Amino acid sequence: MVRNWLEAMGDANPVYERDGLAPPAMTQVWTMRGLHPVADPGDRLAAMSTVLDEAGFTSVVATDCEQTYHRYLRDGERVAVRSRLTDVAGPKRTSLGEGWFVTTESTWYVDAEPVATMLFRVLKFRPAETPVATAPPPTCCGRSSARTPLSSGRARPSASCASRAAARAARCATRPARPARTAAPCDPSTSWRPAVARSTAMWCTTIRHCPAANRPSWSSWWNCPRGYA
Repeated sequence: MVRNWLEAMGDANPVYERDGLAPPAMTQVWTMRGLHPVADPGDRLAAMSTVLDEAGFTSVVATDCEQTYHRYLRDGERVAVRSRLTDVAGPKRTSLGEGWFVTTESTWYVDAEPVATMLFRVLKFRPAETPVATAPPPTCCGRSSARTPLSSGRARPSASCASRAAARAARCATRPARPARTAAPCDPSTSWRPAVARSTAMWCTTIRHCPAANRPSWSSWWNCPRGYA
């Protein structure tokens, strides 16, 4: 297992295998209870977590861990761990929600000799409520009534859509009608003449002028006709 750890960590120090030593950071590995451990009635962190779960603080996140190594472990040594609950602080408001900080201290022994200690702290918290989505600002006639960065800063009038529509209709009713436009016939075979020609690499647009109707007409080609490019 030590070789697997060293390979995973990228630690090529030959002293471990040469002298039969274990990396200090592996201390916690030797007392882990596996993927599906049996509940330990002496586990103080688990007991405190159960109490906080029942109080509604059901989420957990590790906040910090501090380990102290007194010496190297050697091949063949048997390691045991003892843990105690050292501090429960709260309730405190955090960005995750209101919760309690729970700190435990674990000490690893070889026989009666302490070889390493660890302070481990978690936050048991009640998840903050998701803010209710606010309704979009009311619109009037398809336009938002909220201010925009480009607005002058003045609030828009609070008239209803019906009132605005009635005002527009009244203004339109008082405007004089525009005279109808009539177009004189134009014979393309006799009275059309080129006026302006423009072209690009792939497109050519020519404006032709009809003297009889006194209006321009647009015609375009993918390839410019000779004389117009």
